[in-house]
Amino acid sequence: MLDSFYRAFVAEQRYLLYLDGLKVTILVSVIAILIGVALGTILALMRLTAEQKGKSTLLSKIAYVYIDIIRGTPTLTQLMIMYFVILKGQNGLQEFRRLIRDRWKVDVLLDYPMYRQ
Repeated sequence: MLDSFYRAFVAEQRYLLYLDGLKVTILVSVIAILIGVALGTILALMRLTAEQKGKSTLLSKIAYVYIDIIRGTPTLTQLMIMYFVILKGQNGLQEFRRLIRDRWKVDVLLDYPMYRQ
């Protein structure tokens, strides 16, 4: 069994495919975290300005609505909305399958900013 693993994984250099996949995963994760932190900071500032001024502004209302919708909606539901509304005409099924497979990336990108504030 160890010999077949060695032949399939090491001798045929398939481990390089795993390393390439790891690079892409780390890159996408870092980008998603950076976008999530930036979006979370912007939303937090939008909410703070309304609380400091004591009155509600248009930006604070937009922030409240976005936060309530994203926090209150399960990730799978968000993915289905993205597929059926946004991606339907653009290779929708393949994109949906990719999003389902990489669901944690969507969590980091959309949900991380909501809990950052």
